[in-house]
Amino acid sequence: MGTLVIAEHDRGKLKGATLSAVGFARALGAGEPEILLIGHRVKKLAGELSRYAPVHRADHPTLKRPTADRYAEVIRQVAAQRKASVVVAASSTFSKDILPRVAALLDGSMGTDIIGFDQRGDDLTFRRPIHAGSMVATVRLLKEPKVLTIRAAVFEAPDPGKTSAISEVALAPDRLPGFLEVESRQSQETERPDVTEA
Repeated sequence: MGTLVIAEHDRGKLKGATLSAVGFARALGAGEPEILLIGHRVKKLAGELSRYAPVHRADHPTLKRPTADRYAEVIRQVAAQRKASVVVAASSTFSKDILPRVAALLDGSMGTDIIGFDQRGDDLTFRRPIHAGSMVATVRLLKEPKVLTIRAAVFEAPDPGKTSAISEVALAPDRLPGFLEVESRQSQETERPDVTEA
């Protein structure tokens, strides 16, 4: 069972929640997780991530902005090539937009906002809050790959180690979907922490 972690970054900076997703992947005990980094001019970020796990870098101008249709297709290709049985990212607007599409493209099953898991032999179940957090459901995902978003605050980021390999993802940009385009982006500067990482 291989685990593929989807990295999230913004304005040239890695989102700390990505490392929590790596911590979750390691806790699953499914061998060494691998990280998929998608974007444009992300060589430096790939170097940072390689201290936590092997990195697959998909770097191209058409991937500069995280449009769900293109990113989902790249994730599908890499997950299929790596035979990943689990695809995971931290819960955020980024992952909630992209990962359901990935689950559909891979004909897998989707679990969101995971806060824990239990493994008894081959039986793997996940815990997630329901009813605005007043209850916790235990769910079993029947199809692979299992596509998950996790609550970053629940899982600890691993300590960095020795540098792992970085490989380039072979892309055919003209074959990627182009249904969505980002026209503009507006954000407000603030001193407050990112809600997903608070």
